[in-house]
Amino acid sequence: MKTTKKWSKILLKLMSAIMLSFLFFACPVKTDDKPDENEESSGKKITVTGITGITGTVQIALVDEIAQNANCACAGKTTINGGTATFTLKKATTMATLAENGLGDEDYTGTGSYYIFFWNNIDGTFEHQPLKHSTNEINISEANTSISYTDLVFSE
Repeated sequence: MKTTKKWSKILLKLMSAIMLSFLFFACPVKTDDKPDENEESSGKKITVTGITGITGTVQIALVDEIAQNANCACAGKTTINGGTATFTLKKATTMATLAENGLGDEDYTGTGSYYIFFWNNIDGTFEHQPLKHSTNEINISEANTSISYTDLVFSE
């Protein structure tokens, strides 16, 4: 009887050790505030489809008017994949601030109608003349909005 009790205690300790090691080694612990690559962002998204003639990293800004230092509601940066670019939008204030500080970390969750500036920059900044822009305001009210690259005109 004493042997059975002794083995029960050993077995219980062994099972506890296995469970604890599973918790520590099988479940990774985040050590920063950055979202995981696989973690879904709560920010609005805009997808530009039918992109031709360019590749690589592209940027977008949604502004209240087509002007050099327009008020900027949000912006995004991504890579073209198969003629499509899907941007997770981040909050912004003005084009000057965006050019100086780049994209922030705070997701854009608002709504509104905006003009779009579209860049294909090698250096990845918002400091240059946009490649294209919209001539009409685009309504951003859904979680995902899609526009065609052909809806954008070349900037002069």
